Amino acid sequence: MLYCFIRENLENALKDENLLIQANYAKLINCFVMLDMQNQCFLNKNGCKIDISNKEIFLRTDYEHYADAMQIIMSCNGILLENFLHREKIKDWIKYYSPKRKIFNLKGKQIFEESMELYKIIKNNETVFLKSAVKGFSSLVKTCDILDKNSKLYEIIEKEKDYLISEKVNITTDEYGKREVRFVVYDNNIINYSRYLHSVSHTVSEGFVYKANEIASHIKQFNQFPKNYIVDLAEFKSNSTTYIDVVEFNPITTALCYINNSIFDENITSLESVKKKYGFGIEFCLDMRANNNEYYSGNVSGIDFSYHVTCNNEYNL
Repeated sequence: MLYCFIRENLENALKDENLLIQANYAKLINCFVMLDMQNQCFLNKNGCKIDISNKEIFLRTDYEHYADAMQIIMSCNGILLENFLHREKIKDWIKYYSPKRKIFNLKGKQIFEESMELYKIIKNNETVFLKSAVKGFSSLVKTCDILDKNSKLYEIIEKEKDYLISEKVNITTDEYGKREVRFVVYDNNIINYSRYLHSVSHTVSEGFVYKANEIASHIKQFNQFPKNYIVDLAEFKSNSTTYIDVVEFNPITTALCYINNSIFDENITSLESVKKKYGFGIEFCLDMRANNNEYYSGNVSGIDFSYHVTCNNEYNL
């Protein structure tokens, strides 16, 4: 397996970005390849051109570059771990798993059809959760903006193709923030899981792990669903009860990894003690060895360990 990164991503990355951290580990285990998008060629860790034909490629990139990168890899006869068909199946995950809360999978202007059940929800709620499958935008949005033909959001919805919309739900919190967990599933097996944290040692409650295994076993029944994917779970609160359920499924190529997540199944012996002690993904163990002062263990007050994804109020997708 070769782990492929995009030159443009790495050149512009901050030192704590997960793609750069993963690229450094891929170099260490001699499984690194870099795609130069501008020159449409592949380079090894020494900057020499290489042939990727008939090689299995695990592409790691952002949403902006994945489509072009996949096309280039296929044109060079590389074998993608996750291809376009896989991503389409994952985008339609609610066909394979039904969460407790009501979620609508829509095509563009279906949002505005008054005969639909969703329209009633939009009319009766101030906000709903909106995710654009095409451009990766997700946020709580005002329902008045969905219905206002003069709003920026209305204009964008008319142009987009695929959406997921659900009612606003409450997620429980603790000292680390929202109780959400990202699970990495590889070959239908959960290989690691992490809270949405970037640099602090933590554990995940058994209830999340039990539910994730239950979901993975359910998904495994569908041969047409990809074997490799990301599934996010959260603990929801409804009235006086709480329950753990799916937030969403995501393609593995473009999903962000958190501190205990890893895309690798190759471990370096010298890092095993760090991994055992802190539970970090193996690539983060390597980064910790170089940047020990930027990682934390135990209860640390006054520090926000969550990744921040900025949602523009003007809906600039």
